[in-house]
This record gives sequence, C-alpha cells and structure tokens, in this order.
Amino acid sequence: YVHAEVSGNRTLRNPESAYYNRKKLHNNIFMTWYSYCRRHLYRLKSNKCAADGMNMEQKQFVIRHSRPDDLPVMLKIYEHARLFMAEHGNPRQWGATNWPPEKLLKEDIKTGHSYIVCAPDGRAAGTFAYFYGQDIEPTYLHIEKGEWPAERLLHGQGSTYGVVHRLAGDGSEKGIGEAALNWAFEQSHHLRVDTHPDNKVMQNLLSKLGFVQCGIIYVREDHDPRLAYEKLPGLTNENS
Repeated sequence: YVHAEVSGNRTLRNPESAYYNRKKLHNNIFMTWYSYCRRHLYRLKSNKCAADGMNMEQKQFVIRHSRPDDLPVMLKIYEHARLFMAEHGNPRQWGATNWPPEKLLKEDIKTGHSYIVCAPDGRAAGTFAYFYGQDIEPTYLHIEKGEWPAERLLHGQGSTYGVVHRLAGDGSEKGIGEAALNWAFEQSHHLRVDTHPDNKVMQNLLSKLGFVQCGIIYVREDHDPRLAYEKLPGLTNENS
C-alpha cells in the first residue's frame, strides 16, 4: 500500500500518499460492510413486518352474533351494498326489491342466524346470515344445468351443509367477504352459496376461495336465476 512516484530513473516513495491510500481503502471496506449490514437489517425488518402484517390480516376481523341494537348499522351496510352493486353492473340482485327487508333481518337476529363482522376498532363493518343443517336451504333442493357434487361424492350424505346469505360490507375494510366465508366454512366444512349472474365481484371471490360453480337455482325474492356454488374439502373443478 505504498504510493510510488517515478521521477526520471528514480522511484520515490511518498509516505503521505501511502497513508492516504491505506485510509481510503479502510474507509471503502468499512462503507461496504456498513451498506451490507444496512441492507441485511432492512430485509430482516421487512420480513418481520410482512409476518406481522400477515398475522394482523388473519386477526383483524372478529365475528359475533348480531344484536337488536346492530339493526340501524346493518340497514346502512345494506344500503351501501345496493349502491355498490348498482355501480358495478349488478343493480337487480338487491336493488330491484330493496333486499333484504328489515323484517327478515330482525328474524335473523332473533333466531341467532345473523352475524356481524367487526373491524379492528370494534365497529360493525360487515354482516351476513349463516345457517346449518340438513337441506337447510329449500331453494337448493332443485338445481338446473348441473348438480351439487357433494351429493355424488358423499354417496347421498351431502345434504347437510352450511349456507351464507345476505353478505355485505360497508366499504371501509377490505376482506370482509373473505373473512365471513372462511369463518362459515370452518364451522361446517361443507358450504353452499349463490349469487346473481351480474355479481362479478362475488363470483371472483368465490373462485378465489375454492368454491366450485355447480348450476342454476332460483330464489323466492325475484325471478332472476342465481349461480350456485359449493365448497367441500377435496372438491375441485376437475372432480365436480
């Protein structure tokens, strides 16, 4: 690490230049190590934040039974849902009949079938109805242009299942629908739902969560067809 200068036929050694070069080299080594440490520490922090964020996503919603004092908020949630549907090309599913009626919501609360999805701050951000039992949804007894795969795969024992109806959020939180459907599937391990052909948002969510489209059913509130979906452990589009 000695700086050499050539003067004529003589080579001169400059102690000051040698010192400067050694110092410069040490500084470069230190800065390289410092940069590496910073990048490594940043990656560690990023990974930790990602893990924390994933845990937060899993824990951010709390699902509980609806109470009578939740009704005003539920009505506002459904009002928002009808507007959202209309703005996204689905004005008929609930807008045509102003669905769901307040009387039905009160009945769901009274019978313990209505649920609230609570945001991290504790407020009601979503709502849905959940039912479970044998042939629990009468309108699912007749299905057109397809079948319920569980009836075949479970050798006639597929008539006991859970069903989610009237799923809606207030628009303030992402993941309301996913949280509700995952919760319902955890309760039953066999879940059926239906949605309007114009409800592309719900169709995309159901496909994302592993539901299989099975056929067409009709509901009591209007004459529009509904796409029927089912989720069952091991059920895929290939074996449905």
